[in-house]
Amino acid sequence: MAEVSTTQYSACEKLSSMQCGGCEKQWDISEHRPLVLPCGHCSCSSCISTQRTAGKLICRHCPHTFLEPWTPNTETPVNYFILELIQSKDDSEPSNGIIPNTNIVVPGLVKEPENHKGICVNHKLYRIFRCTVCSEDICQQCAEDSHSKEPCQVLSINQDINLNELASESKKVVSKQSVVCQKRLEQISKCKALLDSEQKLIKEQIKTIQAEINKHNQVYEAVVKEKELLELKILRNNVAALCSKSEASCSNIEAQSKNVAQYIPDDTASKYAQKVS
Repeated sequence: MAEVSTTQYSACEKLSSMQCGGCEKQWDISEHRPLVLPCGHCSCSSCISTQRTAGKLICRHCPHTFLEPWTPNTETPVNYFILELIQSKDDSEPSNGIIPNTNIVVPGLVKEPENHKGICVNHKLYRIFRCTVCSEDICQQCAEDSHSKEPCQVLSINQDINLNELASESKKVVSKQSVVCQKRLEQISKCKALLDSEQKLIKEQIKTIQAEINKHNQVYEAVVKEKELLELKILRNNVAALCSKSEASCSNIEAQSKNVAQYIPDDTASKYAQKVS
């Protein structure tokens, strides 16, 4: 036991008689257990069960609102400091101003939390919180005094451990997925190289076929032109032959006319000529 001043005793007495700020019920070890929020303030277990709405938990002492993963399934740490004070007060009331120095963590008096980062040198309380902005492990009093305003973000050690484990697992998953993706990329690169090679070969084949088509077109045009010339030559020959036949026919007719004229009298011929004229 250690002697403390009347001021210290009054502070401890006030702390041990605190009520929940939500329902104004006295702290106890059952329905109104003092539970610690991530911001460092306390609410009883009954209030916390009713304060949770739509995945949110609102602190009644400050404007902090906590979203997922702060859900009903999340383990909310108990403020064993207040709980032990209440139990000690119920067991025996201090007299003559002599009480245990409850501001100092004493094994057996205050139950040690399952997860903590040692004892705060300033307040002698278990450091069961972590300010993620300042990267400091802090106690409840530090959370209320120095880390309750923005930009500070206070998490319980349990939450921080869970987040670190989640981050570690996420990194492992991402690393595995990265390896899988890298293998997929290598396969895609090989397929792309093969497709590029096939595309190049097809382009060369198309170029060769196009050259052959052009060559055949040239031959076809030459054949068509040769055919036209041949047909024109044949036509000319036919016309010449027809003209020759016509001339021969005319000559035959003229010769026959002369033969006939020999047998016609002259006066008859003259009369016929006059009649015709």
